[in-house]
Amino acid sequence: MKDDLESLGYLIMKLCFGELSWERLEQRTNSQSYQTELFQQKMHIFENREELGFPDEIVQYLDYVDKLTEDSIPDYSYLTEIFQQGLTNLGGDFQFDWIVMDEVQNDLDGILERLNIE
Repeated sequence: MKDDLESLGYLIMKLCFGELSWERLEQRTNSQSYQTELFQQKMHIFENREELGFPDEIVQYLDYVDKLTEDSIPDYSYLTEIFQQGLTNLGGDFQFDWIVMDEVQNDLDGILERLNIE
């Protein structure tokens, strides 16, 4: 589970910053030097996440994931709270497109029904 949460962290970083630093590495199949450099790049991010300008919530998430052991059961409620707080800090209102569209469709259906239009 820790690996999955780390992967999610990398995905979030990619969405925020457009790329991950190790994506520029020339991949050499099963090369020890490639694996070492990849590991060093990932460690650099984890060790310097605050200095690299990550939003506080991503730093908090990465800190939590970093402290997990392979056998830990993550506190998903806590992780959800971290991201909800981040969205709130960004001015998010939790009005996602699919919720708004359902409300618009319901309003339209109600209007058409009152007008006896199908």
